Amino acid sequence: MGIIVKHILKSILEKKLRTVLILFSVAVSSALIFASSAISGSLVSMFNERMKQYYGTSDFVIYGDGRTNPRNFSTENAKPFMESLEYIVGGFQGYAEYRNEDGKKYNISLIGMEQLKDDPVNPVYIDEESGLYPFDGRKIIVNRPTAARFGWKLGDIVELRLGSRQKFIVSGIAAPTGFLFDDGESNCIIVPKNTLTAIYGMRGRDNVLYVKLKNSEEKRSMLDKFQSVYKGCGFGWFSMTTDMDVPLKLLTLVISFMSLFIIYTTFKVITLERLPVIGTFRSMGATRRTTRFIMLVESALYGITGGIFGCAMGIGLLYIMAGITKNSWTRIMDTSIRYTPLQLVMAFISAVALCLVSSIAPILKTSNISIKEIILNAIDKQYKRGGWKAILGVGMMVAAVAVPLTISDRFPLVLAVDMACLIMFSVASVLLVPFLTGIIVKMIEAVYRLIFGNIGILAAKNLRENKSILNSISLLSIGIATLLLVMTATDSMNKDVLNNFDSNYNFSVIVRYQRADKGLEQLVRAIDGVSGANGLYSARNIGVKSLNENITQMDGIGSMEYFDYWKLDPGDGAATVIESLDSGRKIMLSNSLNFVLGVKKGDYITLQMPKGDRVYQVIGFYDTTLYGGNHALVSERYLKLDTGRRYFSSINIKTAGEASGVADNIIKGIRRDGLTVDTVEDMKKRNMDGNKQITGILTGFAVLSLLIGIIGVFNNLLISFIERRHSLAVLKSIGMSRLQTVKMILVESLTGGLIGGIAGVSTGCLQLLLVPKIMRATGQYIPVHYNFVFILIFIAVGMAISLIATISPALKSSKLDIVSSLKYE
Repeated sequence: MGIIVKHILKSILEKKLRTVLILFSVAVSSALIFASSAISGSLVSMFNERMKQYYGTSDFVIYGDGRTNPRNFSTENAKPFMESLEYIVGGFQGYAEYRNEDGKKYNISLIGMEQLKDDPVNPVYIDEESGLYPFDGRKIIVNRPTAARFGWKLGDIVELRLGSRQKFIVSGIAAPTGFLFDDGESNCIIVPKNTLTAIYGMRGRDNVLYVKLKNSEEKRSMLDKFQSVYKGCGFGWFSMTTDMDVPLKLLTLVISFMSLFIIYTTFKVITLERLPVIGTFRSMGATRRTTRFIMLVESALYGITGGIFGCAMGIGLLYIMAGITKNSWTRIMDTSIRYTPLQLVMAFISAVALCLVSSIAPILKTSNISIKEIILNAIDKQYKRGGWKAILGVGMMVAAVAVPLTISDRFPLVLAVDMACLIMFSVASVLLVPFLTGIIVKMIEAVYRLIFGNIGILAAKNLRENKSILNSISLLSIGIATLLLVMTATDSMNKDVLNNFDSNYNFSVIVRYQRADKGLEQLVRAIDGVSGANGLYSARNIGVKSLNENITQMDGIGSMEYFDYWKLDPGDGAATVIESLDSGRKIMLSNSLNFVLGVKKGDYITLQMPKGDRVYQVIGFYDTTLYGGNHALVSERYLKLDTGRRYFSSINIKTAGEASGVADNIIKGIRRDGLTVDTVEDMKKRNMDGNKQITGILTGFAVLSLLIGIIGVFNNLLISFIERRHSLAVLKSIGMSRLQTVKMILVESLTGGLIGGIAGVSTGCLQLLLVPKIMRATGQYIPVHYNFVFILIFIAVGMAISLIATISPALKSSKLDIVSSLKYE
């Protein structure tokens, strides 16, 4: 056994290119498995850290104002729920304006606090202090970046405007964490709570309650309970989830399949190469079980080594992905990643399993060959086309198209089924490539005979019968299919963002303010450059009871003016729709939302509104891409009744001039703390930038899959050259020139690249049929926009890759030594 092990180790070290190919394939697959499982947790962790600026350590907050009855806004009202709470703490928030020496204005958030370091909601970490304790009177705490921005030092007296001018002493400079987190734009200062409440005329009262649950998973149900007790109050919470791991896992599956295919084909060559040695050892007494065990150990060794490299590569990849996907909310944060030991272990196990599963078939097949066949070299190495593969390939193609059409989007395993069908397309493509190659070669064989003569006939024969060339075409087709799938999907996402704004928004500027009312709407109308303004009442994330779904955005319609600002076609005429909605609790759903909910016109649905459950009747449907198609319309009157909303969610503005200039006029003309003004064009740009971050990573993964495919193509063409050394030498001995040899191989490569490109774009187009259904299963909707230019480009890419990969084998073939090559076998 020691001799066999020594020989195998020597072979591994000698075949460096092949060893690197296997290890690279395994490492990339395990790295992607790890990164795709951990990316969501890392992004959520970073976002949660960022949101502590607004919520501290709490799960949600309850907002009141000066008009809220103190009896209705007290921590005492939460007594029935205390067993489920870690804490409920009262606080106070306010706003101020600061003007520097140049007259530039800055909005500042004020947080009233009683204790600092031990505060459960927001512990404050003081870097420097001067007379800070006891924390009372006119003392303030500022974070270090804000102090540097304003030029404040300990002991400075600063003037803030809180309706009237108020002076404070900078008594503490703290680390930028929690409420004092610094994003480079917003500013926050901590003030003694008693001082802040006295300035606002609400001494001893709270205007915000921070609630932390013992079990954060109960947030939705606890919110319902709190909303029934704290009626008329506002609620704020954050819930950041990401479906980015879904497309990443799809790509991981594809790349793992490619790696499995590469390792499988490579081990077939390894076992065939070692047949003479295996025959020698078998004739000397080694059993089939022994040789089989040692080769499986070799496969596991590849898996262990590749898994170790893959875990290290995965951590680096995760860090890069987390950094790239930071958005405007998290861009100033240090990139951090979060993963568990279990995720690393699973990635490592997957690497070992990938190698063992890929190699076991050729190992078992080789170990079952008799010694007589090995010694006499009576093993047919040529490819035999089995009709069952064509039948199975067609059957898988039909199933991959038909199954998603027959199962409901509410089927519990719909996403798993759709992903399985996506992989079935790739498997079917591999099974059908030999038959597609045979059909195309037959179609062009006569043309090749006329153009290239006997060289064309030989090239056509090699394309049909050489297994390594067919494997190269298969790998090329999978890589191109994956890249086409991702490029088309990401292009569709970008177009969808543009269409969302261009097709739905009929205004240029949007104003948001916590107490936006008709008075503010009139002030906005009077600003220079404003041609129209419309206040919008809306509600976000309204649950649909018993269907376990949410309505992302629900707009309240109060008049025909709504349709002047939003490009929505309700179908039966705007006036009729408004009248129907206002006749009771009626609702119109977008077609995309209805697809998810599965209701009919006339059906009743129960909505979990802030004021309690309310039953609404569905009266119609309409097309829109707003909020990913998750949108609904109700009467403004009933929305206000059922949500308790007294203020506009936003004021939408039409402009007579440039939107950015009008936005500046509004900021200068309306001086209110907390007022935010945004242009639709800026919103569009931010959405596009956010999309590019995600699509950039997906495209990178797809390019990586193509790279693996390219390496596999190079490997298989080199294997093909090794396998054909004898036949090429025979042809050379009967008169084939170097130029003819090179010409034959180039014809094979260009044709193989063409076939690989055609198979790839065909598979990719079929896989794109599943994209809308997969995205709907994740609660999103993306219409696919096919790009014919992509198809032509990828066919050309396939031919170019195949041509480049053939240069080395072609040169080696032209320089073959006839005698040594004839002795090769």
